[in-house]
Amino acid sequence: MLLAMAEPRLTVAVVTYRTPDLALDCLRSVVAAAPAAPVRLVDTDPSAEFAARVAAAQPTVAYVPAENRSYSHAVNVGLAGAATEFVALMNADVQLGPATFTDLIQALDRDDGAGAAGPLALGSDGRPQDLGPWYARHYRALRRRADAARSSGAPDGGAAAPASVDVPWLSGCLHVVRSAVWRQLGGYDEAFRFCNEDLDFGLRLGRAGLRSSLVDTRVVHLGGTSTPAHPAFAVEGRRGGLIIGRRHYPAPLFAAQRAFVLLEGLAGGVLAGTPGARAAYRELRRLATSGDLDRSPFGATLDDRPPW
Repeated sequence: MLLAMAEPRLTVAVVTYRTPDLALDCLRSVVAAAPAAPVRLVDTDPSAEFAARVAAAQPTVAYVPAENRSYSHAVNVGLAGAATEFVALMNADVQLGPATFTDLIQALDRDDGAGAAGPLALGSDGRPQDLGPWYARHYRALRRRADAARSSGAPDGGAAAPASVDVPWLSGCLHVVRSAVWRQLGGYDEAFRFCNEDLDFGLRLGRAGLRSSLVDTRVVHLGGTSTPAHPAFAVEGRRGGLIIGRRHYPAPLFAAQRAFVLLEGLAGGVLAGTPGARAAYRELRRLATSGDLDRSPFGATLDDRPPW
């Protein structure tokens, strides 16, 4: 198996927000894993100083300034006009292995029904990224399949291709998508300002008759390195979750989801210790009762936050 991609089959968009050192570390691993690929660093807090650092450290990487509207917007900007067979989107706090992209593309090459492939993302503690209890079963299935593959070995005695399992969605920290599929689905939906864009994309991919493949190739995802503590981010996450429910869940399940958010807003409003937290819980109650999910707590960018 090749350890690095030898042909430019892939365009990579790396998104950074105020993590310059992490971004430079990430770019080194990206260029090593895919030396021929066009790589675009999308900076949602752009500065001439950082652009110069990128140019000096990685002269083949395109520096792309973008407004901090959302991760969805940054990814879409980074992959606009990509002409390669595959595209990759990723956060700057992901550390790749030398075969990461090779493994993910190989998984797509061997399965025409897969539209996207993602790695097993581990935290700094070596544990799989926490995507909820329902997702944990996919990790267990991948481990069983990987163990079985290692036991049987490759038929010709060489290295076996990494094991993979079908999953309903892939973490937006990193995945590779067929470019035709990316264009067909319109990329990430920019209605999602913070979180849930990857879940929505996976569910739309499934509706299009394609699968998402979780591949036993490992990366480290530090996670949360650029997320501020403002309560509007938690509210926006709930808003995005409700949009998911309205679009993809059966009506009874969506009703239960709204009831849960309402109860959260009611209980939190009683227990909240700061005016900002109380305002955030009021906004949760509004979302759950009004059904108006089009209004984000943010303004034009994620830096335009409510005065809570």
